[in-house]
Amino acid sequence: MLKTKKNVIKKDLILLGAGHANIEVIKYLGRIKLQGLRITLVSKNFHTTYSGMVPGYIEGIYSWDEINIDLIKLSYQYNINVVVAEVINISAKEKKIYLKDRAPMKFDFLSINLGIKSNTKNIFGANKNALFLKPISEIKSTILSIVKNKSNNVAIIGGGAAGVEVSLALKERFRKSNINKNIILISKNNDLMKNYPLSVKRSLKNELIKQNINILYSSNVTKVNKSYIEINGSRKLKCSCTILATDAWPPDLVSSSDLKVSKSGFISVLNTLQTKTNPNIFASGDIADIENYKLVKAGVYAVRQSKTLKKNLERLYKNKSLIKYLPQRSYLSIIGLTNGKALGSKYFLSLKSKFFWQLKRYIDKRFIKNYKNFNYHNKNLITNQNSNEPSEHNMQCAGCGSKVPQTVLDKIFINNFKEGSFDANDIKGANQLVHTVDIITSIIDDLYLLGKLAAKHALNDLVASNSQILSAQMILGIPLSLSKIQRRDIYQIKEGANTIFKEFGSTVTGGHSYSIEEGKTTLGFSLIGKKNTVKKYKKNTKEKLKIIMTGKLGTALIMAGLNNKIISGKYYNEVINEMIGSNFLLYKLFKKHKIKDITDISGFGLALHLNNLLLRNKMFKGAKIYLDKIPILEGAKEALIKKVTSSLTYSNKSSINNKLNVLVKNRKYLNILFDPQTAGGFLFIVNRNHKIIKDLSENDITFSEIGNISFNDNKIKIL
Repeated sequence: MLKTKKNVIKKDLILLGAGHANIEVIKYLGRIKLQGLRITLVSKNFHTTYSGMVPGYIEGIYSWDEINIDLIKLSYQYNINVVVAEVINISAKEKKIYLKDRAPMKFDFLSINLGIKSNTKNIFGANKNALFLKPISEIKSTILSIVKNKSNNVAIIGGGAAGVEVSLALKERFRKSNINKNIILISKNNDLMKNYPLSVKRSLKNELIKQNINILYSSNVTKVNKSYIEINGSRKLKCSCTILATDAWPPDLVSSSDLKVSKSGFISVLNTLQTKTNPNIFASGDIADIENYKLVKAGVYAVRQSKTLKKNLERLYKNKSLIKYLPQRSYLSIIGLTNGKALGSKYFLSLKSKFFWQLKRYIDKRFIKNYKNFNYHNKNLITNQNSNEPSEHNMQCAGCGSKVPQTVLDKIFINNFKEGSFDANDIKGANQLVHTVDIITSIIDDLYLLGKLAAKHALNDLVASNSQILSAQMILGIPLSLSKIQRRDIYQIKEGANTIFKEFGSTVTGGHSYSIEEGKTTLGFSLIGKKNTVKKYKKNTKEKLKIIMTGKLGTALIMAGLNNKIISGKYYNEVINEMIGSNFLLYKLFKKHKIKDITDISGFGLALHLNNLLLRNKMFKGAKIYLDKIPILEGAKEALIKKVTSSLTYSNKSSINNKLNVLVKNRKYLNILFDPQTAGGFLFIVNRNHKIIKDLSENDITFSEIGNISFNDNKIKIL
C-alpha cells in the first residue's frame, strides 16, 4: 500500500530571544503553520518579562507571574519547539548560533530579538559592584537585592525614563514596606529625560522632589566601588547599593559575531528588518538600529516592528517581496507616578492624571493577555479518565510514559516478570556480560537534551545492574525531513548523548536510524555491559534492611501538566535538570560498595519497580513505604493537586494493586507511586549502617530512606 507524504521538514527558523517581536511571531506563524518550516525558540529563560509592567511590579502592584509570559506554555500552545539555552555567538556565514555548554545549532532563517544591557562604558567597577535594570528578565533578583541591602543610600545612575520610573516605584515600595532609605537619582546631563518635552521634565522633576528623591545633575559617574560611587573623577558618594539605568548597550555577542553593526554598536538592519549583509537574518527591537532612522530604545517600536517581522518571515519563506517597516512619528508616552497617577505625553503636550494610569494598566494588561490566553485541554478528560487502557486517555504521554503496559507484557514474557524483570539481562555464553535496549519517544523538543536524557535513561539499566558499559549503539527514528535537516538533528542528538556516555568511558559508535512520516522523534540505545562484583546477603539474614531512593519523582506528571498547560512553565527547568543530571558518581558508589539489590525507577513507577526488586531476592517478602518520605518534584506536587495524571498511571496501578496495602490517610500524593519516570532515580536495599549512606551525603547526591524490607508480610504497605 502506497502512503502519501505529509509535512516534510525543509527549513529551520530559529527565533533567538523572546522579545516583544519574536513572541508575536510565535503566535502568528504558529497559527498559520507554514508547511515544511520548523520553528524553534531559543531563550535563556523559560519566561519573558513585559517591560511596561516592571515599574508596577517594583511598586508592588503586580506579582511576578502577572508581568511575565510563560514561554513553555506559549510554545506548547502553538507547537513551536523550545530550547532553553544561552546564546554566546552568532555566525551569519556558517548559519549557526553558538550556545553555552552545548552544541551549536544551524538555521536557514534567524530572527534576533534579544534584550539589551545597561551601558557600563567608562564606569570602572560597575560590572562587578552595581545592580542592573537590564536585562529586565533579571529584575526580580535585582529588586530583592535592593530591598535586602543594608545601605541607607540607594543610587540610581541614569536620568532617563527608566531611572525616573524606577526611582518613584522604589520609593513607593519602601513606603509600603516601612523601609527607610534615601534614593539618589544621578544624571550626567543638566536635566532629566533628555529626549522629552520641557513640560514633561518639569512635571517629573516636581514629582521627584515631592517624593523626597534627591537629584544630582551634571554628575558623570566614573567609578562604582563596594562602598561608594565616584562622580566626575573626584567626588565620592557613600553608597553600597548602586543601580544602573544608563543608556542601552548591545550584548557582547553582537560585537563578536560577523553581523554588520551600526555606529552605536547595535545590529544594523534595513527597513525590512533584514540585516544588511544577510537577507536570511532579521533583527528587531532594542538590539537593532534601522538604517536612516534614529529611534529611541522603547518597547512601542518593538511591538510595531512585530507586524512587519512576522509578515516578512512568512513572505521570505514563500519567496514573495517583503514589506517595509515605517516607524510611527510619535507615540503616547505614559510614565507611572505614585498614588494611582501617571503622566501622559505626546508631542509637546503632557498631563498628569489618574486617567492615564488607568489607561496604562488597560494597555499593559491587554498586551500581556494576548500571550496568556491558552487553550487548555479539557481537564475532565484528564482527571476523570481512570481507564487502565493508556490509549483511551485524552493526552498521550511521551518518554517512558509511552511504554506498553505491564499488564500486556507480563502475559508475553511470563518468566521474565516472575523473576523480577531484570534491568539488564545476562548474555548466555558470555562471562558476566549483560545487554539492555531502551527506546523512548521524545518527551522534549530540544534534541540535544533529548540525546542526554535518552542516554541517561538507557544507562540507568546498566547502573541498576551494577555493570560497566562496553558498547553503545543508537536506535533513532526522526520525522520525515530533508537530508540537511536530518544531519542537523542527528548531530544534536549524538552530541547530547555523548556528553553522558563519555563520563562512563564510552561513546555512540553507530546503530540504526529511520524516518517516520510524522509525530515525535523516537530515540534509544542498545547497550552491552560487564557486571561488577557485588556482595550477597547471608542466607536467612534477618538484619533490618532499608530501602533507599535517589533523586525525586514526578517527571511524567510535570510533562503532562506542561503539555496540557495546566502547570507553570517555571517547572520546566526543574524536570529537565532531574532527567539529565549525571548518575556517574552514584554508579561509582554502587561499584565501590558492591551493591547488589538495585533497580532504576522508570516507566512502570516506583511501586512496580520495588516489587520487581522483591521478586529478585527470595529472602524478601514485602516492604513498608512511607509516602511522606518520598522526594517529589515541586511541579509534580502542583500537578497532583490539580488532578493531572500520566496516561500510564492507572495501568501501572492496576498491575500492582493486589500487592499493595494502602494504610496512609492523606492520599493526595498517592499517585506518585505509579507515575512513569524518564531517566529517573534508583531504589536500592542496604543494611541500616551501610557505608554508602555516608558517601551519598558527602557527594551531595539526593537520596532518602523511604522504607524497609519485610521478611514475613508479603504485602507492600503504604504508610
